[in-house]
Amino acid sequence: MVMAKPEAKLTFEQALERLGQIVHSLEEGQTGLEESLASYEEGVGLLKQCHALLESAEKKIRLLSGLDAEGRPVVEPFDATASLDREQTSKAVEEEGEATRRGRRRRAAVEAKDDTDDTKQGSDGVRGLF
Repeated sequence: MVMAKPEAKLTFEQALERLGQIVHSLEEGQTGLEESLASYEEGVGLLKQCHALLESAEKKIRLLSGLDAEGRPVVEPFDATASLDREQTSKAVEEEGEATRRGRRRRAAVEAKDDTDDTKQGSDGVRGLF
């Protein structure tokens, strides 16, 4: 396993690939404690580097909003809150869907129990299906 030097600046893609290798190695559990800890520390460093690269890229993103009087593009800073709002909304929808599914499962279980109870004893007090 080749370990990247902490001071080596990797591209985002290289850092992400190396992070994936570290995760895979740790999940396999084939390394000793010392090597696992070193890999974990390297992974944390790579994660911080990836985060910093993403933040930097986000700051560079600009939205084209038109042209000025001289024909040059007018740019506005990227609004990350819209992305966050969309992500939070998506998560809320997923959670609501899961709550709905849990409710349906509970109702189905109650109905199944009721159906079982009905087959044990009919309205005339005699056991059977009818």
